[in-house]
Amino acid sequence: MKRTTLLLTCIIGALVIAQAADNQKSCRVTQAPTPAFVPPAPFPAQLAADPEDRFYLGSTELWASLWAGPWHGLPTDQGYRVKFPWFAVDIGRDETDRAAISVTGRRLDAPAGPLLVEGPNVGMLPDYWFYASALVFPTEGCWEITAKRRDRRLTFVVWVGK
Repeated sequence: MKRTTLLLTCIIGALVIAQAADNQKSCRVTQAPTPAFVPPAPFPAQLAADPEDRFYLGSTELWASLWAGPWHGLPTDQGYRVKFPWFAVDIGRDETDRAAISVTGRRLDAPAGPLLVEGPNVGMLPDYWFYASALVFPTEGCWEITAKRRDRRLTFVVWVGK
């Protein structure tokens, strides 16, 4: 009985791993645009903390800094937490009480709970304002993220995994 249970556990585990690999291969992760989007001054062409595989996606009305590889979040009781900035040319002091941006997300490759969004809140660096948020993915997998600001929408797909 113990051998049968162990064998079934191993087989099911292998099937789950194979399914996860298939899901990752079929996830249409957003790639860097061609030509590359370069934010207007005073925003930097690349954030200092960004690794080379990061890129900007969007327009001057709303953009984000993405990376193409799997997103690795800080594991929490709620899922995987990733700090995430959003940018626009006209963010200002009038939004400090309530940021004029909303962020949602949904898993594309399997049923999952909703994406939890902390913030966004308005932050300021010496030369520009931005929206600071944290995205908490309840599970690994293929996720579509959408940010809405005024009449602009920015949507992209990421793989969250180990």
